[in-house]
Amino acid sequence: MIKLISHHKGNILIQFPFNANIISDVRSIPGRVYVKQDKQWVIPVHSLTTDTITRIMELKDDYEFKITDEVASILKTRQQSNINFKNLAELNDVPENPIKVELAEGIQFRGYQQAGIKYLVESKNCILGYEMRLGKSITAGAAVKHLNAFPLIIVTTASTKIHWKHEFENKLLVTNVHIINGKTPYALPESNVYVLNHAIIQYHKDNLLKLNAKSLIIDEIHNFGSKSSSRTKAAIELGKKIPVRYGLTGTLFRNNIKELSTILEVIGVMPRIATDSFSFLHTYTNAEHNGYGWVFKGGKNLLELNNRLISSGSYLRKTQLDVMKELPPIQTTVLPVAITNRKEYSMIESGVISTVSKVQDNLLLFNEFIEQNSVEGRRLGLAKKKFNEEKKELINQVLKQITLLKECVGRGKVDAAVEWITAFINDTDEKLVVFAHHKTVQAALLKQFPDNSCAILAEYSGEKREEQRNLFNTDPTKRIIICSLMAASEGIDLSSANTVLHTEYWWNPAIMDQASARIKRVGKTNPLSIYFISAEESIDQYSEGIISKKSALNRAVDGVEEQDLNFFNYFSTSTLRT
Repeated sequence: MIKLISHHKGNILIQFPFNANIISDVRSIPGRVYVKQDKQWVIPVHSLTTDTITRIMELKDDYEFKITDEVASILKTRQQSNINFKNLAELNDVPENPIKVELAEGIQFRGYQQAGIKYLVESKNCILGYEMRLGKSITAGAAVKHLNAFPLIIVTTASTKIHWKHEFENKLLVTNVHIINGKTPYALPESNVYVLNHAIIQYHKDNLLKLNAKSLIIDEIHNFGSKSSSRTKAAIELGKKIPVRYGLTGTLFRNNIKELSTILEVIGVMPRIATDSFSFLHTYTNAEHNGYGWVFKGGKNLLELNNRLISSGSYLRKTQLDVMKELPPIQTTVLPVAITNRKEYSMIESGVISTVSKVQDNLLLFNEFIEQNSVEGRRLGLAKKKFNEEKKELINQVLKQITLLKECVGRGKVDAAVEWITAFINDTDEKLVVFAHHKTVQAALLKQFPDNSCAILAEYSGEKREEQRNLFNTDPTKRIIICSLMAASEGIDLSSANTVLHTEYWWNPAIMDQASARIKRVGKTNPLSIYFISAEESIDQYSEGIISKKSALNRAVDGVEEQDLNFFNYFSTSTLRT
């Protein structure tokens, strides 16, 4: 029997007469499988990593195996592909021949993002493991746009659906994005992009299958590690029909390697790593048979697994430390969300609009009265006094209503804030400073994180505030500190954190800037991130305008020039709805 390395139906076959030394060396080749019925060793082409190819060539040279031209060509092509993926994975700068994608004015890719786009485009199926804040969504979106892989289905968390819509429409210039809400299925309109949350994918699966989608992005894919869950089953079935699939996560798996096996199946890259899930788990976990079935615990050969994932184009990982030179010293991000109490918000908003209309109507009546009656002298003074008194009363009423509106929108963002904070805690090992103004919002957040949070609140004494500050900065188990915007915006060092989350907007941007500065420290070199949760179609979207008109409001309350009342145009029906 000759010693031959050949190819047959996607497998590299190693044939040789019995030789204990050869058997020992073949067993050391990663990915090899012994097929008992054929009495031969097999290496699936999909599992040809750089290390595997090197071992095959060493086997050929050491024992004078004959290798067919077809196998030589396959090994050369795979080796070049492996090297290319590995180089792109290690590259933190602009690659040669970068992929060009049209972006909105003022938006630019960082070097590592351009390398990532090229990796994803060449891979087609991949897990993008960028750490939080490194731009997973725009990188994956750019790859889809370059491939023109539309329609695209995006499966994400409930709180980030609007964020994805903004990424495509405002940055990637892809229009016609449809957000799917609720569990009740319906005929989906024709769109380029469909966005829905994890919890409802199983309810809309049948209609999604009808779309003939060309690409699928699953954000926070670590939530699809349970093969028995309805959402994972739906994702696997959906993915089988879609050629381009990307999974996004800052944490590859939460609990064990078995979860990773399921995730690889969802994205469609399992064939690159192992013959099937059973083979994967036996290779990379401590598999034991307990008499009733197989139990897969812990992990082994993890360095080999990491190399195989990267070189096969299946996994791209970047941390902030990897790309720190490209990150700005302070990065500010707005997180658009939908509020959960829209009906309540609309009722309060209607009251604001009604009162503002009364102010504007009174101003109009006052001007008409002056013009029609030629009022002057003492009569003009009395008319102005009466008008100003009525105006002050109405303005005070508006301010009270706006306060209620802000508190309402704050409560409406709590669910989104909790979801975002949970993702941050799970995906990073960092600490987080969270600012909220209203006590109802502060209390709701503290209730959700009772064990790993501290707080600095207005009702706390100076001693308790200092105690909580020290606890946050020194205790590694206290990952979150919930802060009153008014109580903790000045004179407090929270520099053990690199990230601030503002859950509510305040009238004065200087107060929010001061609050964000609590994580700064002289000599600190880590990039800092400031996040603002902004409610769509709400007063949040007009906060900057309201802040810029604050001085005008003060003058209006004091009864000065009537043109200062233009501030209230922010609450006219036409302004709020456009």
